Amino acid sequence: MPDPVLFAKAMIAAGAASALLVAAGLLWSRPAGTVRSGVVWLLGLAVAIFVGTRLLNLSPHWPPRDGLDRLLFVILPAAFVVELIGRFPQVPRWAIWTLRGGLAASAGRVLLHSSSYLDGSASDWTIGQIRIALVIAAGALLAVWWVLDRLVQRSPGVSVSFALAGVCIAAGLALMLSGYATGGQAALPLAAGLVGIAVATLVLKTASPTPGVLGVGLVGLFGILILGRFFGELSTGRAIAIFVAPLLAWGAELSVLRNRKPWQIAAVRLALVAIPLAVVLFLAQQDFASKSAAAGADEYEMYNP
Repeated sequence: MPDPVLFAKAMIAAGAASALLVAAGLLWSRPAGTVRSGVVWLLGLAVAIFVGTRLLNLSPHWPPRDGLDRLLFVILPAAFVVELIGRFPQVPRWAIWTLRGGLAASAGRVLLHSSSYLDGSASDWTIGQIRIALVIAAGALLAVWWVLDRLVQRSPGVSVSFALAGVCIAAGLALMLSGYATGGQAALPLAAGLVGIAVATLVLKTASPTPGVLGVGLVGLFGILILGRFFGELSTGRAIAIFVAPLLAWGAELSVLRNRKPWQIAAVRLALVAIPLAVVLFLAQQDFASKSAAAGADEYEMYNP
């Protein structure tokens, strides 16, 4: 059974590790430059994921054995490398987006590697359907990535980091309720790292995290939802609702809110993003309760014929 105390300990440790590392790095590198700050933020997120996964006993195997191993050992490291390259101002934007596009195009295929979905033995998917689904998923990842990048460039602030962290937590809970507890747990260190970075930048009153940190977080969220959809029982509709929820943060850019105080705009962003997440989690909890009740009834009939 999932251990909420262990989850809390892992998230606190991961968030504290990222916050302390980012705070120390930003203080040491003052005045903070674009490259140095970007490296510190990315390193903070990497440390949070490492600490959290270790405490949750999610340490990946090498060579990777399953989709979760490939997410932690292949996809996320690739995202870190891409975003690290993107922190250098000498690299043109088209080159950065080409690398991001390559990662988006390959992420789904890598996560499903050696599974029944790719060899045609899956009972509910044909190879053609899987190929179409992976193309659509890659396009969705790149589109959401671009839209969030535009939002952060237009309106910098930590509220987007908090919103994405909330989405990651919701994704983790939804996966646990849909029968894939291990994959759901992997979302927690990612969320804690995003929160730790945001808190450190708030306390130090430095520039908000660069889009690179959010890019890694979004790739991690994408991978977790892909695993939940194909290796858990997370429905396609709920996976889509969770993944596009961060886009609702754009609602705070309406003209009627532009002149509000920053904390008010942040509150609106978080509230808008929370709406679909609350609906998804409510439905997932209802399904979980129904399945638990049905399983309990079956067990009762087994022992009381």
